[in-house]
Amino acid sequence: MSNSSDHLESINQIRSIMERSTTFMSLTGLSGVMAGLFGLLTFAVVSVRLNALFLDDLTLRRLSSDRSLQIFLVVVAALALAVTLLTAFALTIRKAQQKGQTIWGSVARRFAVHLFLPLIAGGLFTIALAYQGQIQLVCPAMLLFFGLALLSAGRFVPMDMFWLGVTEMALGIVAAFWYQAGLILWAAGFGVATLVYGTLMYFKYER
Repeated sequence: MSNSSDHLESINQIRSIMERSTTFMSLTGLSGVMAGLFGLLTFAVVSVRLNALFLDDLTLRRLSSDRSLQIFLVVVAALALAVTLLTAFALTIRKAQQKGQTIWGSVARRFAVHLFLPLIAGGLFTIALAYQGQIQLVCPAMLLFFGLALLSAGRFVPMDMFWLGVTEMALGIVAAFWYQAGLILWAAGFGVATLVYGTLMYFKYER
């Protein structure tokens, strides 16, 4: 009986070691919760500044011609991204310290590469769309590339990131055909879906 228990314990230890060596264990669901809240806050600020929820032709013309409005949106987007990344980084460090894990191991580096390469490409593509005057495609592009980044990096985390990535991509495709609702669909993806995902992952893996 003791032999069986020892074998079972050894198998569990080997499984734990293999999981730690192939997955980024320090990512926390609270990062998703905070990212979702920041996304909703960003949506609220932008919609108030635009005085619109739908991107009708008049709003798109304002976005194309009003330089101060363009600068405002760029600043808001940059601040939201910076605060989201810093918060996620701080929460990840805290969880790694609590578990006695290395924050920047080989798996974390692979996770970062697979996440940020599509995000950087998507950011540059989105800037190109705005530069070419294709404002109506900015929200769809952001959603699509965010979804692709999640699918690319999802293999390195023990969380169900696949479905969040699929959701973001689906919202991006809908927004590409229904660009008038692009801002609301952006909020649904970066805000609601990310918040729900983070909450579910927190209660599933961290409580």
